[in-house]
Amino acid sequence: MGKPIRVVVAGGPSCGKTSMLERLIYNNYDPDKKMFPTQEDIYLGQIDVRNRMENLHIHDTSGEEWIKTASPPRHLCYYGEGFLLVYDITSEDSFNQIKKIKKEIEKELSKNSPTLPMCVAAMKCDMEEKVC
Repeated sequence: MGKPIRVVVAGGPSCGKTSMLERLIYNNYDPDKKMFPTQEDIYLGQIDVRNRMENLHIHDTSGEEWIKTASPPRHLCYYGEGFLLVYDITSEDSFNQIKKIKKEIEKELSKNSPTLPMCVAAMKCDMEEKVC
């Protein structure tokens, strides 16, 4: 095993980042469970990459730190080796927030010109009312 693979999960407040990670990592999901705002969490695990176990660090961020502050948390832009941007399909504002977050990450990373993988996850697909 080499150095850990670090992934940053970002998105606006209450879009389902922590719920997604809890379900993915622990198979723990209860749609009626009261969730509290995340400040910051790091999930540790191992994944099989080409028949070799690698350490995975998943940084679950607070939506508030990306949206409510004048500038995003720059340390997270450099911490991640990949980004998962999460939005709530019942909120157009949530989708606009990940556009802003993506732009901020790219702006920060363009200073040193690395390109890192980013992907988008749509949450709350089970909800009846879909906006975007």
